Amino acid sequence: MQSIVATDPQVATRLQQLGGAYGKVVSDPTLRSAQGAATLSQQVTREANVLAFNDIFMLVGFLAAFTLVWMGAKQVRMYITGFNPMAEPLAAMARMRAQ
Repeated sequence: MQSIVATDPQVATRLQQLGGAYGKVVSDPTLRSAQGAATLSQQVTREANVLAFNDIFMLVGFLAAFTLVWMGAKQVRMYITGFNPMAEPLAAMARMRAQ
């Protein structure tokens, strides 16, 4: 909201439109302009929140995809080399049962 200036023609038009929506309710032009600015501020804040949520959602998606690929590569490597990480504990359990 800090980078929005009222001298920008698009911003001025939007402020006029938003203030005009309150024309039937608020007769004072200063209050109408202030209400238009407040409404624009709410819209900008809402849009910023949505964009921030989209960025976080994309980051979580990339992390999940990276984790899936990493775990899959690790699993394929263990399958190719024949390494079984549970071989020693399973052998120990089998020895304990045999006794």
